[in-house]
Amino acid sequence: MNILKVVATYVYDDFRVTFTSRADGAFDVRACDQEGAVATSVFSVPLSETDLERAVLQFARGHGASRKATPSKPTTRDVGGDGPPTMNAEQLGGALADALFQGDVAAAYNHARAHADDRERGLRLSLSLANTPALLSVPWEFLYRAPRFLASQRRTPLVRLLDAGSLAPPPEIHEQVRILGVVASPTDLAPLDVAEERRRVEQALAVVCESGRVVLDWLEPATPRTLRQNLRDGNYHVLHYVGHSDFTEQGTGVLFLEHSEDRRSVPVDDTLFANLLADQRMLRLVVLNSCEGARTTLTDPYAGVATTLVQLGVPAVVAMQFEISDEAAIVFAEELYTNLISRQDPIDASVAEARKAIYSEVDSVEWATPVLFVRDPEVELFRFEVPADPDAVPTAPPGTPPAEPSSVPSDGAGDGDGPQIAATTDDETEIVPAAGASTERRRLLAGIAAGVLVLAIVLGVVVWNRDDGENVLSAPTTTATATTTTAAATTTTVLDDDAPLPPTAPWPDVGTGASGPAVTAAQYLLRHRDFRSDPSGFFDNLTLRAVKEFETSLQLPADGLVGRLTWSELVVSVKAGHEGDAVRAAQTLLNVSGHAMDIDGLYGPATQDSVVEFQRSHRLNVDGIVDADTWRLLLAEASR
Repeated sequence: MNILKVVATYVYDDFRVTFTSRADGAFDVRACDQEGAVATSVFSVPLSETDLERAVLQFARGHGASRKATPSKPTTRDVGGDGPPTMNAEQLGGALADALFQGDVAAAYNHARAHADDRERGLRLSLSLANTPALLSVPWEFLYRAPRFLASQRRTPLVRLLDAGSLAPPPEIHEQVRILGVVASPTDLAPLDVAEERRRVEQALAVVCESGRVVLDWLEPATPRTLRQNLRDGNYHVLHYVGHSDFTEQGTGVLFLEHSEDRRSVPVDDTLFANLLADQRMLRLVVLNSCEGARTTLTDPYAGVATTLVQLGVPAVVAMQFEISDEAAIVFAEELYTNLISRQDPIDASVAEARKAIYSEVDSVEWATPVLFVRDPEVELFRFEVPADPDAVPTAPPGTPPAEPSSVPSDGAGDGDGPQIAATTDDETEIVPAAGASTERRRLLAGIAAGVLVLAIVLGVVVWNRDDGENVLSAPTTTATATTTTAAATTTTVLDDDAPLPPTAPWPDVGTGASGPAVTAAQYLLRHRDFRSDPSGFFDNLTLRAVKEFETSLQLPADGLVGRLTWSELVVSVKAGHEGDAVRAAQTLLNVSGHAMDIDGLYGPATQDSVVEFQRSHRLNVDGIVDADTWRLLLAEASR
C-alpha cells in the first residue's frame, strides 16, 4: 500500500552577520537577510576580555562532575574569584544583543523576523566568524532579546559559520545512518557517568535501531589503535565522542582516549584527531560531548578540535565552549539524536531543542554550553530516503496554521494535541494522534483517514490546498517514496519521476569549464553586481576572475566556484517593475523551465505570470517575487 504522510519540520530564512576587524579594536558588521538586503553597523564587545570570561565562568561553574581533564576549583578559574557572579545569563545575553543589534542592523533583523513570521518560517542567525577569531570566544549562544534566548528556540536558531569552501552533496540515506560512539573514561582522570550517557543515546535511538535504520557501534576499548581500525574498516555518518578534553596553554585542543593495558589517559591533539578522521568521506557530523572542544585561540580560528574538523571538511560539528556537567551532557545527547535522527529535523533545530532540554531539565545557564559550527548555514546533513520514525511525533514548524477543514481537524491551541501522522502498513492505514488526544477524536480521525484512503484509491491523487500556494500529494500505485528532510515544512509523499524538484533542492555548483543557463544566470548576476562578465553561457577565465573578485569583496573563500555560499550572496530579489541584468538572469532560467519569453530585462506581466506559475508548480510561496527560494529552484531545474 502507498504511504501518504505529512511530516512537520522547519523552514528557515537566513540572517547572516559578517564581522571585519577595525584598527580601534571594534568590528564592522555587515548583515544580509534572505532577500539580499544589507545593513551595516559597528560592534564592540560589551565587556573587556577578562570581565567577559569572569562573567561567563563564574556562573557557568559548579554543576557537578565536569568533563574537563584538569578541572579547576568549583568557584574560581585563572581570571575568576570567589563571590557572586558579576551578572546573570539574561544580563550578559542582553548586553551582547544590545551591542550586536543596534541601528540599521537591529531594524534589519526585526524586519527579517517579521517577514519570516509572515511566511510561516523561522529565522536562523548565522554568525560568520572565520575572519575574526577573537570573536569565537564570545558566548554568542547567550544572545537574549526579552523574553527569550535566541539560541534556545527552534524558531530562532544560532549557528557559527566558518566559511571553508564548498560542500559535498549530502549522502542519500537509503537504509542506515551509521554512528560510531567513542566512550573514554581513563582511570587517572575524574570518573564520568559514561554508562548512563551510552544508555540514554541508545534509548533515544532504540526505535530506529530496531527498525534497522540506524547502526550504532561503540568503540571498545576506546584506544587510538581501535579508533583507527574502526575508521579504517567502516564508513560512518556521525561520530559521537564522550569523555574528557582540554584546551592547552599552547592553544591546542586535546581529547583523551585510553591506554590499551592500564586504561590511563592518552592525549590526542586536534591534528592527530583530524588525521584519524580525514579519510571518512561520508562523515557529516561530529559531536564532542566533552569540555571546551569549541575553544580556539584569539588569532587562529582553526586552533581547536571543533574548528579543525570544520576545516577538514566535516559539514557540522557540535562542541562545548565551557566545562559541561555529566547530567547536562547526557540530556543533550538524548534530545539531539531524538530530533536529528528519529524525527529527521535539521541540525540547527535539533541543537536548539537539545539546548532547551538542558534549560528546562538541568540548569538555567548550562544550556548555552553546546556550540554548533557549520560550513554552510543551510547545510543538509542527510537526505533520508526513508520516512521519519512514526513514534517520534514531530512538532509543528514555526507558524504552522491550523489544518484545513478537508484535512485532519484541530481542536484548537492549548489542549495538548500535536500534529497528526498518518502511518501505514501493507494492510491498513492508521492515524496516530499526538499524546493527549481524546478517544472521540481518535474515532473521528480514523473515520477521516478511511475516507481519505478510499478517495486516494479512486482518484489516485490527494491535493492539499493552502492559502499561500498549493501542495500536491500524488499517489500513483507503483512509484517510489521520496522524502525531503532539510530545513523545510516537509511532505513525505509518493512522487513519479517527472515530478518537479522539491522546495529544498540544493544550490548547484558552477565552476570553470561549465556551460549552460545556470552559467548565463551567474554572469548576468555578476554584471548586475558591477563585476565585469560576458553572459556567454560558458564559464571562462573572465567569469572566474569576476567570481573570485565578488567572493573576495564579501570575505567568502575565493575559490572561484559558484556554490551554495556564493549563490546565496549573488542572487537578489526581483519583482514587478524591476529591470536590468538580474531580471535577465531570471528570464533565462524561466525559459529553461518552459516559460518562453524575451530576455529583455523588463519584469512585466509576462515575467510575473511565469514566476507565479513556476512557484505554484514547485510548492513555493506564490507571490510573484523571485526570492532566494525561487532562485534556488530555478537554478536547480536549469542544472538537471
